[in-house]
Amino acid sequence: MDTKVREVVPGIFLVHLPLPMKPTIVNVYLLHGGDAWALIDTGMNSADSIATFKAALDQVGCRPEELRTIICTHHHPDHFGTSKAYKELTGATLYLHRAEYERSHSFLPSDRPAEAVRFFLAHGIPLQRFANVPRPSDIWGGLYVTAPPDVFIDDGDIIELGDFRIEVVWTPGHAPGHCVMYLRDQRIMIVGDHLLPKITPHV
Repeated sequence: MDTKVREVVPGIFLVHLPLPMKPTIVNVYLLHGGDAWALIDTGMNSADSIATFKAALDQVGCRPEELRTIICTHHHPDHFGTSKAYKELTGATLYLHRAEYERSHSFLPSDRPAEAVRFFLAHGIPLQRFANVPRPSDIWGGLYVTAPPDVFIDDGDIIELGDFRIEVVWTPGHAPGHCVMYLRDQRIMIVGDHLLPKITPHV
């Protein structure tokens, strides 16, 4: 995929990472706060997405070791799925809401199919009508390879990033621990999937 990077305001770069489904891209953001870099959301753990991300780092002039902070708005595979790879690449500190990390386990491989059964029943799927219902991990497979967060974020937390102060705003709805990132001084909000242009965020 061609690397799509745009500096939307000084120091904040929008990056389109490819997805193997519709929608075909996910928006992630690189923030350059003076001498510090951060990534908000990660995309899925695919070779195409990782290659696109590395090309974006080159394009904005950020060496991997300069990226010290990774913040994920929520646990879904297109926003948290490459957290392990990018922690290993950069050594960055990983931030996520505790409720999101707890829910991330439903996407991971498990030898306990009862967990998958509970997951589907809780979401209203009539399992009695289907045979051999796949577990979430059967669907996502290697696209979701995550790391435990170093820091659990919550409403009102402030993450310092050089010239930027990133305020965490808890916005449950799309996911129980979904958080948006507000740069109050710049009047910029990075909303994850709290707002979507063409599809419902399932509030």
